[in-house]
Amino acid sequence: NSVQFNMARLCGPMLAAALIGAIGVAGAFTFNACTFLPLLIALLLAIPNAPAPPRAKQVSVYDDVREGLKFVWTSPGTRRLTIMGMMFMFLAAPLQGLLPVFAQSVLKGGPGLFGLMLSAIGLGSILGAFLLSCIPAYYPRHHLIPLAMCVFAAIGLLFSLSTTPALSLIILVASGCFWLLSLNPSNTANQLLATDANRGRVLSVMLLAQQGGMPLGHLFAGFLTHYMSPPWVLRLMLGTLLLVTVAFLFRREPAIDAMPHRKLGKLTFWGNFWEAITAHSHRPAYPAEIAVSSEREGTSV
Repeated sequence: NSVQFNMARLCGPMLAAALIGAIGVAGAFTFNACTFLPLLIALLLAIPNAPAPPRAKQVSVYDDVREGLKFVWTSPGTRRLTIMGMMFMFLAAPLQGLLPVFAQSVLKGGPGLFGLMLSAIGLGSILGAFLLSCIPAYYPRHHLIPLAMCVFAAIGLLFSLSTTPALSLIILVASGCFWLLSLNPSNTANQLLATDANRGRVLSVMLLAQQGGMPLGHLFAGFLTHYMSPPWVLRLMLGTLLLVTVAFLFRREPAIDAMPHRKLGKLTFWGNFWEAITAHSHRPAYPAEIAVSSEREGTSV
């Protein structure tokens, strides 16, 4: 699903840039609107007009909302994921929202460059989907999610310093990769943490937090551009995101995925840093440890 969605993000802006050059902005918007007609016809023909299945009990919408919010807030894992998701989308929003300004004012390009920049993010997201499948199964989500958010924020800060189109496109590919590594595991973890009865409500809260955080971030970034240049707006918001996610990285929430781990004893600051990146305590036991454990079990028997 992620690959399919981001393939559209890769191809769509490239097609839009070509259309803008050929038929103008209004023509590109008109063409885009017309592409929805075949989809609407397909949905009209494909979806049967069947009545909705009866619910086990009739409750008010207010009770449903209250129960969903209560579940999210009282479950440490879903609460942390929702807070992280909203703050991430709010503070990361200007990296996409200010791209037109960067394309025109900072990189001295036009619609073609802007389309390539959007496509670069889509390409990075596709690469991130494949990279996600390469991450070992033992690597815990409560390590991966804040770590990916930290790297995304650091990459965004590099983008704010770039003044050449080629370097900016490479950085945007990397940012798209870690964008997906931040949000895709968050969505998966939220669904796994939710009960069957509350899964729809948990997903609703998650989508509201994430998709609501982004337009608010765009609005706030636009407000800040009245007082500082777009690169400094990006540095301010992504710098704040980096500090927030570093705090989440060192104050992890194991309830996001209660995976077994080996006790490493008291760690130093650099030991905690290494653990935050590698999740060393979650690695499967080494052969030497297995041998020692077997000897102890044999002795006890």
